[in-house]
Amino acid sequence: MRIERAGLVGLLAIATAGCSIAAPLYDRQMADADHQACAPINAPPAAGETSCFNLFEEDSSGRRAWSGGALTPGRTLIAVHNPAAPGCAARHSHLTVTGAAPGGGRMELAVWDGMARAGHSRVATWGTGFPRRTLALAGIDHVTLMPAGARVRMLEGSFDPASLCFKGY
Repeated sequence: MRIERAGLVGLLAIATAGCSIAAPLYDRQMADADHQACAPINAPPAAGETSCFNLFEEDSSGRRAWSGGALTPGRTLIAVHNPAAPGCAARHSHLTVTGAAPGGGRMELAVWDGMARAGHSRVATWGTGFPRRTLALAGIDHVTLMPAGARVRMLEGSFDPASLCFKGY
């Protein structure tokens, strides 16, 4: 009887852990993630809601509050995570950015930690425009990195961001 219970407990533990391991493999855009810290980019937060990110833009003239609009080469979106906001604190494994592009382009997605050390980054490339797509950067949370913010930098083309999120299962 003890062996059967131990086996059942072991199978339940594997099944439960499997969701956090396998879920990102079939849900690459993290749409169903349990933990989501998000910010609307070109729309104000709903009344009474606090954004999970403070947004800034950076270009050749320096850094200032985000003014909205599309990203183009030379204009970078900086998002500083606000874990003190309700529903924004959790362990997040992915950065996602959702938006539209009128044509082909290249964009760098990157994160940094609380000490302003560079974390993971990747370049996303697309050949044709799209009305809505979610681009993701996986593996942003591990033993030596807990993301404190994100940078979205256009290298080629244009991208009109709609939302930015840290997500995790």
